[in-house]
Amino acid sequence: MAGRESESHVPSITAGQIVSAALAIPAFLPSMVCTGYIVAWATNLHRFRERTLVDRIFWSIPLSLAVSTSSIALLGRLSLNTAVLFLWASTALCVISLCWEQMQLRRQQGKRMSFGLRPMGGIALGLALLWAVVAVLSLVDIESNRQLFTSVPMLDQAYRINWTESVLHTGIPPANSLYFYKHAAPMRNYYFWYALCAVVAKMSHLPVRAVITAGCVWAGFVVAALNGLCLKYLLEVGHRLRRQFLCSVGLLMVTGLDICVIFWNVLYAHLPLSSNPEDWSKSPIISWLDTLLWSPHHIASMACCIFAFLLAWLGRKERLSRSCTSVILIGFALASGFGLSIYVMFSFFLVMLLWAVWQITIERSVRPVILLFAGGTGAAVMLIPYLLELTRSSTGAAGGGSTFEFSVREMIPAGGLMASSLFQHFGFSHTFVKFLLLPPGYALELGFYLVVLCIYLVPSWRGWRRLTHSERSLVFIAVFTLPLMSFLRSSVISINDFGMRSALLLQFPLLLLGAGLIAGWKAPNGQTTASTEGASVAGATPKWVRGIASIALVLGAAGTLYQALMFRFALPIAAAAQSAAHDPKVRDLAHNAYISSRGYARMNAVVRPDAIVQYNPAGPTIYWDSADLLGVNHQTVMSTDRGLCGAELGGDASGCGAMSVTMDALFKGASAEAAEQACHQFGIQFLIARVYDPAWSDRRSWVWTLKPVVVDEEFRVLACGSK
Repeated sequence: MAGRESESHVPSITAGQIVSAALAIPAFLPSMVCTGYIVAWATNLHRFRERTLVDRIFWSIPLSLAVSTSSIALLGRLSLNTAVLFLWASTALCVISLCWEQMQLRRQQGKRMSFGLRPMGGIALGLALLWAVVAVLSLVDIESNRQLFTSVPMLDQAYRINWTESVLHTGIPPANSLYFYKHAAPMRNYYFWYALCAVVAKMSHLPVRAVITAGCVWAGFVVAALNGLCLKYLLEVGHRLRRQFLCSVGLLMVTGLDICVIFWNVLYAHLPLSSNPEDWSKSPIISWLDTLLWSPHHIASMACCIFAFLLAWLGRKERLSRSCTSVILIGFALASGFGLSIYVMFSFFLVMLLWAVWQITIERSVRPVILLFAGGTGAAVMLIPYLLELTRSSTGAAGGGSTFEFSVREMIPAGGLMASSLFQHFGFSHTFVKFLLLPPGYALELGFYLVVLCIYLVPSWRGWRRLTHSERSLVFIAVFTLPLMSFLRSSVISINDFGMRSALLLQFPLLLLGAGLIAGWKAPNGQTTASTEGASVAGATPKWVRGIASIALVLGAAGTLYQALMFRFALPIAAAAQSAAHDPKVRDLAHNAYISSRGYARMNAVVRPDAIVQYNPAGPTIYWDSADLLGVNHQTVMSTDRGLCGAELGGDASGCGAMSVTMDALFKGASAEAAEQACHQFGIQFLIARVYDPAWSDRRSWVWTLKPVVVDEEFRVLACGSK
């Protein structure tokens, strides 16, 4: 039996995760830089070959995301090795093009490649390194005294790690690794991000968790690169570019006024500190940090949408012969955006429909609309295999209802007002109360960004200056995203995913516009130095409005700082508090995570990848569930005994009831014969037991009588179902 003495020679879990995540960051270079670089170089996209190296990298990152994601989803249907070969070929061609260009420059006496780092390049590189360190340290586990403290974002990332493992084991389309009844079922979900990460993991031979962590880092790089491109080519900010770019990057760490709600809850309502400052809202506008660490694929989808919009915008000035290239790349970007997040793409589609009408009827600008329409048609063609998967259904599978429904967004809980005597007297409906709470809800959720929107909407606050065409488009996108996210919601699950993810199309334009205001306010005497029309909006802003914006900016930064600290240290703080109160519950969470991490690592080393395993599905909390999802790396018959047992993403849900009853009885304590019968009935090949399972304490149960494959003092894997 493996004892604690042997564990003293095992490397630290935390150190191993940090090292593997650090190695995974450069592992994304083929898919996040090289692919886009070679495409842009081959097509000379917007005079790509004449640009500085920094400018090329900024173009290459979002273009790589657009091209690599769709290409991997298509090529991966043949095999993941084909997708890996595609990335290696892109890398080789990228290196060859760089070497060839260097040789050409050396032949021209006195010339060399311009890197374009100065000025402020060192600051930008420092911020990139700082973000990588913050992201990695925010997502790794902290090991201490046979306890493992998981970060809060890993509660959600655990599912993505599990699904990415499924792509590695079953290919594209992946199987739903959380549910297996009679046979494996294809996953009905937007899985392009998992496919991209799976190919990077296969290419680099690094753990999937490390690759997912590095993917969060690269999502931040994608947004930063897109910021730079939009500032330079969409807003055309001129020689303010570097300063405004740094402001836009800084604004990624600014959220709404959630910190004010935290203070209110603690000081006046006497509530405990929340692990997530956005939990007060029933349908929050997620901060940039939250989205980057929890669900970077939504950020990636938004980046693909905005990049397609940028290509269409720049297509206004292109020759017709060059428009074909733009249409193809727009198609790749939109196809990738759809496969990364259907909710973001659907909201982008609706906003672009309105924007197209406005462009044609008011702005008299038709060509960008045509380019977007043509690119969208190409994207639809590329997505045909994926769309067929989504429309295909299994007998008895979950679903059948409407994906979207009309509903008033509820940020501030309406229950308090509904319970007041005034509202009870007038008999106001719940819907009407939610509508009344929309303005204060958006004020709290947006904070600084709401002030930015008001400055651009109120003519007197911008000195009655006419906005540029690009500024009007950004304001249009932001304004018309508001009603979509306010009155339309997704109904697949109880959480309003559409409302939360569509908000990215409100946040990004306001981030770009806000960066311009801050850069202008910091100029000497409040005067801007830009020469383009409408760029002096910042100089005309009343001082009292600037004061409100400054306060909201500070509070938004404080909210993000609080959020980052709680994401990382919520569990250790709770464990320390509960330890002082002699409550073992939180310690059990951390200890269960520790033994699960060690035990699953041993299991994955000896159990073949295509085996079907089952742990106790009756996890008491989501922290308990995440320990299994992070480590199991195999198909399970059910992920939970609640809801549809994991069949929400694919599979015949009619088996959920019978499997729940059988598995719950099994892990409460049953004989080896009963376990063998259950395994044979549901196709299970290995059962997983831990010291916290009730069956563990019964020495006559299957935990101690079936043939062990992995044996530890607190974790066992047993073979079953072979008879």
